[in-house]
Amino acid sequence: MSLTLLQLFEYGLLIFFVLSVLAAIPAFVVTARLKRRYGAARWLPTPAVVENSVIEQVGARPAQFAPAITYRYEFRGASYLSSTISPDLHGASSSDRSFAEKWVSLLPQGSHITAFVDETSPAIAVMFPESRNGWLFTLGVMFATFGFFSFVTSAMYFYAKYLH
Repeated sequence: MSLTLLQLFEYGLLIFFVLSVLAAIPAFVVTARLKRRYGAARWLPTPAVVENSVIEQVGARPAQFAPAITYRYEFRGASYLSSTISPDLHGASSSDRSFAEKWVSLLPQGSHITAFVDETSPAIAVMFPESRNGWLFTLGVMFATFGFFSFVTSAMYFYAKYLH
């Protein structure tokens, strides 16, 4: 069975719509999870001390490197330990060792830093509270927009061809 150029166009629009929606869903889900976990927090600055700052190899093939930085802080009379650098870098690693080296050199063991503690859940703290995942949401919006327009285009095409 041989498809004509017109049939390829028809199926292409539908496939593009499905792929756009499938690509947009994970972008929105990840953004929503990060916002739910960190977005509602009211971050209060608190003095902290870096207790451990090393590079960990977290993957074998290919090798992945991550900064393993833990810091201790006191908040409302209780002592806490955290390892979250920022909402975006929680669990981040890279095959480029310099990624981890940058963070370990920036935050050496024994250095005094400011941790930002979630007032409602003081066991959650970050060193850099701002989230830089706006690109992920933008990517989701782009895919959803392309999907919407491909759906509208294909709906108008099929209406004109088959129902009119």
